Amino acid sequence: MLRFAFLSAVIVAFSAAPAQARDYGNIGGWDLASFQDGCGLYSNQPVNGEIIILKRLDGALHIQVSKDGWNVGDDGEISFTVDGKVWGGDFAATKIVEASRQGYVGAFAPSFTSLLREGSQLAVQRGGVTIGRFSLNGSAIALNRLENCLSDLRRDGPSDLTDAVPTPTLARAATPLTATGRWFDLNDYPRAAQKEGRAGTVVFTLTVGPDGRATDCKVDQSSGHSDIDTSTCKAAIKKAKFNPALDPNGKKIEGSYRNRVTWSVPK
Repeated sequence: MLRFAFLSAVIVAFSAAPAQARDYGNIGGWDLASFQDGCGLYSNQPVNGEIIILKRLDGALHIQVSKDGWNVGDDGEISFTVDGKVWGGDFAATKIVEASRQGYVGAFAPSFTSLLREGSQLAVQRGGVTIGRFSLNGSAIALNRLENCLSDLRRDGPSDLTDAVPTPTLARAATPLTATGRWFDLNDYPRAAQKEGRAGTVVFTLTVGPDGRATDCKVDQSSGHSDIDTSTCKAAIKKAKFNPALDPNGKKIEGSYRNRVTWSVPK
């Protein structure tokens, strides 16, 4: 699997990607990259699982933790702790359920960042019982560099993925339930394209129904290869799952989600 290319389509893959989809390399043991309107850190910990820390330009902070064979279950309140200290600020959690991997995405107040910088271990608890632990080694230097990444984005201005006019009647946009990088893997990369060394970036928009499933996919920017474009949309429609958009009354409505993925031939 390509380094980072299929980790997350919100943490954008890098070869042949636009300037604002940037790979900052490994910082303190964490891979750092910009995505459509923010920056993200990724750590794959063989024993513990995967942890992704995302911070948007608007200050929103999200942490995604997942692990093969992890049973997230439905019983018990979810909480996150750092070195045994339970985060008591603004928080909401959504579970991720995929074929072999389960986990949670937590939304935090920006002030949680300071705990991550100072901590050595992040733990996830369900009903007061710890069900997963993730190392925060190197997080201080990595989070400092993440702030520099955000500064770069602010200086460069909004990307072509964030300049759409917002819909004023939308209370909540459609947001992915599953790690978007898991929508794409090498099985979705056309064999002919791999054999011929063809690569490219696909910018796409999904139509998301009130049930949270993608119902349509439109290619906004082609990779230059129709088979890669088609395969990208096919994979996204099949695998994408969302929290649907909501209107101001809290009613689930049709929404959309725009992103990009870069395909590169493995070396």
